[in-house]
Amino acid sequence: MASTTGKYAIIRIDATGSGALPGTPLYGVQNWTVSLQSDRLDSTDSESGGIEEIDAGVTGISVSVSGVHKLTQGPFPDFEPGAFAEDCAFYLNSTDTSSKHTFTKLVVLSCRSSAEIRGQIRYEIEMANAVGGTWTTSTS
Repeated sequence: MASTTGKYAIIRIDATGSGALPGTPLYGVQNWTVSLQSDRLDSTDSESGGIEEIDAGVTGISVSVSGVHKLTQGPFPDFEPGAFAEDCAFYLNSTDTSSKHTFTKLVVLSCRSSAEIRGQIRYEIEMANAVGGTWTTSTS
């Protein structure tokens, strides 16, 4: 039976190389969310006979990533608003050979980090599809 846990989910950046999982992993990922949404366009008119008719407008993508940064893994990733993350692959499981979502170019909208005396260094990154970027989503 396939696992339904997200505990092995990973993200790899610059994932254009060859091999099972090319690219550089983003360490410490605890959660990633990819949201696809379209503008809701009301197309209801007199010809619809009083039945609501909705169209989908412009489709957008938002990506949220959160996790912990361990000092032994090197310096904190440099994600500043306006920076680009290219060739990003989002995997459901670290042993998967194909990604769930692949983006050619994401733009960083925000990056937050926090540290606690008796806690961990945490980060949260918000991104969106960049101008000229494309994406694919696996159906499996």
